[in-house]
Amino acid sequence: MSKVLASVNGKSITENDLDFLLSTIPPQQAAAYSSPEAKQGLLEELIAHELFYFEALDNNIEEDETFKKELELTKEKLIKSYSISSYLMKAEVTEEDAQAFYDENPQNFKENQQYSASHILVDTKEEHDEVLEAINAGGSFEDLAQEHSKCPSNAKGGDLGYFAKGQMVKEFDDALETMDINEIKGDVKTTYGFHIIKLTDKKPESTLAYGDVRDKIKSYLLQGKQNDMFVDKVESLKEKYKVEYTK
Repeated sequence: MSKVLASVNGKSITENDLDFLLSTIPPQQAAAYSSPEAKQGLLEELIAHELFYFEALDNNIEEDETFKKELELTKEKLIKSYSISSYLMKAEVTEEDAQAFYDENPQNFKENQQYSASHILVDTKEEHDEVLEAINAGGSFEDLAQEHSKCPSNAKGGDLGYFAKGQMVKEFDDALETMDINEIKGDVKTTYGFHIIKLTDKKPESTLAYGDVRDKIKSYLLQGKQNDMFVDKVESLKEKYKVEYTK
């Protein structure tokens, strides 16, 4: 049984009530409510709501005409929402459905060739030639990137991490296509300036394993089934209940 934190006019407010309120707060904001003081503030908010609730009952709010209209509208919206969600919950995607979709659509699960590279980006050909000469003389690529490159990757010694083929500008991508791992290539000019590129790894095109995409496939298929169910149900209900369009 959930611990009672407070009571208002005999009605208990429990830890479950507080946890539910916390669950409605966006994750990026929820961390701010982890301290005992912040949780006490939320408890006070729950208490305030209950106080207003009991005062409203004492003032016979249920007899208020505006409240009655609002209540009826809320009830109607809830019935619609609950009816639709309850019906769509009947949709099911089996393991066999997901596996069949994976097997029949291999093109959907291809990963492009991946590169891992570092680069040094400078504005002028003169600076490019000076840096390349320093590299060829045995200078550290990473140190020279930190010193000369105008790309934010300079903080990591020019490291761009892994990226897919086609993700970079064409001239950069074309250069990578002809390079071997650990090769350094200069004279790569793009709209950004002059690049000196070091290819650190290359991964061939691959197919994602079924286990890695299983949940996404099931979610995709479930959405499709629910959409079809919704459309079919609406059409059948139109035959049951009269629908008239006005111009």
